[in-house]
This record gives sequence, structure tokens and C-alpha cells, in this order.
Amino acid sequence: MTEASFGEPARFGLWERLATRLPIAHRIFRIHPTMPATAYWRIYEAEVILRGLRGRGRALDLGCGDGSFASVLFPAAPELSWTGVEQDEVDATLARESGQYQEVLLTRGEDMPFPDDEFDLVFSNCVLEHIDGLDVVLDHVGRILKPGGQFIFTVPSEDFYEAIAIPRFLRALGVVSVRDRYMDHLDRRLEMVNVLDMREWEAKLAQRGLEVTAEVPYATQWAASIWELIATFTGGVAYWVAQGMTTPRKIQQSSGLVQPDRGWIGSICFALLLPAILLSAVMRNRPPYAGRFVVATKEGQAK
Repeated sequence: MTEASFGEPARFGLWERLATRLPIAHRIFRIHPTMPATAYWRIYEAEVILRGLRGRGRALDLGCGDGSFASVLFPAAPELSWTGVEQDEVDATLARESGQYQEVLLTRGEDMPFPDDEFDLVFSNCVLEHIDGLDVVLDHVGRILKPGGQFIFTVPSEDFYEAIAIPRFLRALGVVSVRDRYMDHLDRRLEMVNVLDMREWEAKLAQRGLEVTAEVPYATQWAASIWELIATFTGGVAYWVAQGMTTPRKIQQSSGLVQPDRGWIGSICFALLLPAILLSAVMRNRPPYAGRFVVATKEGQAK
């Protein structure tokens, strides 16, 4: 697979971006009705994932969450049979109930129990940046993939902090120390521990016999800045109220906000954010990008 084989949203024309983005956005807001920042970010993830998620056979969703995003993505690859891995008990239960997986294991990525050469594809959406034991997880991925199998994942790019708005604004004001404290705070709130550049990813993957065969940027500076502002006034406020003692996701779970029966609220959020979504399609696409989609193929011939 190459970039040209499934397209890069950054190179789409205006009408192609609109025709792709609007139906995806409405669907995602309806499955994340009370999580507008998550929904907004996932618009740009879904655009590229839906064009790159292909294959047949057994597939693993590493860090599957509650399974709601899978309902948007998995129809793009109908010949894949999915297993989920999730370490959060509430989300694992919701994923089992979603009907998207044959099986969902409640376990950490570092403890995956699968035998060697078990899967044709391993997929991970915005999970690897949160894992302390990244090298152990990548060891498992290299081990459980069949020869010729693919590891497909999304992560923040090394330009993530250049793409979002508040660090740029603080730097322009000359208050670099304040900017650095804000970035540290954001890392804690988002539980981000691995923000690597492409060369670092390539090196780590190569150590496990995985070769990067495609990488596509997504989430322009405009899109990333809008996401940051939404996230600051939703999850950021909740994190501040909780005094950093729990994560925004735990707050959502404990307050019942993860229940999937409030699609009408999602439609309202979609309508409120429609101007920003439309502007993101109109604005010029250029670096820096906040996210990266990566495809890596395991050495050897598929059996």
C-alpha cells in the first residue's frame, strides 16, 4: 500500500473534502453525542482510516475503547474478523455489547496473550501515544502479526504542539515558560507519553521486522486548533474541577455520558460546530499537521 493507493485528505479538492467530511462528521457526532472534542478530532482520523483500512482474515483492534468508533470504520473492511483488546473495564464491556467484535479481551497491550503469527492485521487508533510500555507492546505486535501482515495505526505527529493554537499564541507573546507549563499540563491531561517523529517510529518498527509502507498526515493547523479549544472548554474544565485526580474519560464514565442513546445531542453538537467543519474544508491544507496515519508491513510473504 502506498499513499497514492488510498489518497491523502490534505490533497483533496474542496468538493471532495466536503463530500467526504460532512457525512462522516454527522455520523461521528451521533456516536459521541456528549464528547464533542473527541468527535471533532475523529472526523479527520476517519477520513484517512476509511481509505486505508483494508484486508481479510483475522484483525486485532489494540485499545478498542467502547467500540463506537469501530461502527464507523469496520464497514470499510468487511472481510476482516475483529478481536478487541481494552484495559478499561467499562469500555471493554461496552465494546462487547457493540456487536463489532467476535471477542473483547480485558487486558493491557503489554500483556496480550495471543500466539505468534495469529493476526493478518493489527489496528490501533490514537492509543500508542498513551502507553508507558510502548516497546513491549510493539514487541507483541511484531510477534502476533503473520508474515506479510499489516500494522495500521494513528498517533499524534511530532508537530502536534506546532499545530494546536495555545502554544503558538503563548510563544508569540514571548512567555515560553508559560507555554512549556501548558504543554506539560496538556500531556498529563491527555496522558500522552509517546510523541515521536517519523524516523523514531520507523526505527522502532524496523526492530520488530516491520517496514513502514505508507504514512499520511491529517488534522491541519486549523482543525487541530479548533479541537484544542473544544477540548479545553469540555474535558479541560472537567479535569480542572477534578484537580487532576482523574482523567476526562473517567469523568465521562462516572457521570453516565458514555451511553450511546443520545444521538439527538450529537446532531445538535454537529449543527453547532458545522461552521468550523465547513471552514476546515475551505481552509488551505498545509503543514504542520497534528496527526499521522501509518501502515507498516511485517517482513516475509503472506501465507
